[in-house]
Amino acid sequence: MKLRCARAHADRAAETQQKGIVVVGRDMDWFEDTQTDLWALPRGIERNGMTTGDTVRWKARYGSVVASMYGAMTISLQFFLDSFATVADLVAWTSGSGVQICPSLLGSSGKPGTTAAADRFVRAAYYTAHLPSTDEARLAIASVMSVMRNASAPFGTADPARPNVSTTRWRTVADLTHRAYFFESTVSPNVIWLRLDDLDLGEGAKVRKLDLMDHPDRVGDVTRSFRPARPFRFLAPGGTAS
Repeated sequence: MKLRCARAHADRAAETQQKGIVVVGRDMDWFEDTQTDLWALPRGIERNGMTTGDTVRWKARYGSVVASMYGAMTISLQFFLDSFATVADLVAWTSGSGVQICPSLLGSSGKPGTTAAADRFVRAAYYTAHLPSTDEARLAIASVMSVMRNASAPFGTADPARPNVSTTRWRTVADLTHRAYFFESTVSPNVIWLRLDDLDLGEGAKVRKLDLMDHPDRVGDVTRSFRPARPFRFLAPGGTAS
């Protein structure tokens, strides 16, 4: 079976709060605008690994919400979202399947004040460890978002030769307990969010998109602003879109 992994250039921080609130943050860095849209993908869609020969084929067991770049996404990442309900399920599958997940970490200068990935990781880990404990979802989300903002790379740091050491383009925070997803563009003054329980991700539902091209002035709960759309392209292992 052939399913190659892909590398994403992002920081991640996770915070487990009291009374079971789990919040995960992420930011995405790139040397130019990533032309990102948000998508609601229902379960039941049939896909394949887009390789020649004995490629993997599957039917999505789970619905997902994803952020695309340039109107596309890597097929390997979508396979994980389609197929596994938990990280533990994914780890159990990869341990016996021969598929490798390839993390990427750049070298550090030894000074956690630079934009190198290792330095930013140190800052994020430090501030995450010192976040206040809370049983309020609003404060938990704000706390993790504050860490992601601190670990972001400002404008003026873009390096086309090393796109993973570049300006942060957007940040997300996922409230895994209450099934809410927050998105913040670095060129927008507003945070937007959606609630998974209010999206139809069932088999047979339509693929829907929240259009964020040209940075429209959206604010607040955008769950009902998703519209039916033709699915985005997936990137084959060689990097070509299909």
